[in-house]
Amino acid sequence: LDFWGGRYEQIAQIMKQMIAYGLTDSLLIVHVWQRWGYDYRLPDVYPPQPELGTIQDMQKISKICGQYDIPWGLHDNYIDFYPDANGFSYEHICFTQDGRPIKAWLNKRRSAQSYRWRPDHIMPFVERNLKLIKPNLKPTLYFLDVFAAINCFDYYDKDGNFHSAVETRRCWGEAFNWIRNYLGKNTITVSEGGHDQLIGYLDGADCQHIQLSPIKKTLYNKVPCKDWQRVPWFDAVLHDKFILHGVGYSGVYQGQRPRGMHGIGSDDYI
Repeated sequence: LDFWGGRYEQIAQIMKQMIAYGLTDSLLIVHVWQRWGYDYRLPDVYPPQPELGTIQDMQKISKICGQYDIPWGLHDNYIDFYPDANGFSYEHICFTQDGRPIKAWLNKRRSAQSYRWRPDHIMPFVERNLKLIKPNLKPTLYFLDVFAAINCFDYYDKDGNFHSAVETRRCWGEAFNWIRNYLGKNTITVSEGGHDQLIGYLDGADCQHIQLSPIKKTLYNKVPCKDWQRVPWFDAVLHDKFILHGVGYSGVYQGQRPRGMHGIGSDDYI
């Protein structure tokens, strides 16, 4: 159950309704809650955005989920570091081989440009945030955005030192392990995309099923072929280690097909 908005108290009430319908074999992710708004001034995420309610309101979500053993958690991000966040420094940013800082997500709505975070510098901020979040909100699941949606990459630091993709994988993985251990027994860690490199660190991920096309199209992978079909091999191979939940964002799954037939409410998507 993905909530991309709404007041915290409203989310708690909707969860009561979902439970009444029997949807207790579920997990819940609250995506929009960050102190300064979604994808803005990261990693300064705590306390929760006051315009959406109080900490006590968010605690109602935790309480109702806990009563029915529904894992619930928050959306967080340690890929995009915004220059107006506390502690920002080019020491924490990835650089190209020729010495240029690498730009990351551009929040167009707020004209906010972030920079790609050095994987070996994320842990102090992860620990800072989780030590603020755990005592008050007690999440039993944690969603870290983007990690599994991009490749583990090589990069250079501000001083020109080379860092390999193998190091990136280790640093990201250690962050997931630390979060799981810190939040407590049976905590679930999830991300977006779900590539193989983080299996064993991640417990699950959103799945992005993109269509194939012999010509270049938006939200398609260009692969020359006469025909293709989706084959559900993944869960049969890795279900004991890693779970893909859903088939991804509705727009990504449906591509340029109509939402009614192929979007999030359709038989095809389900």
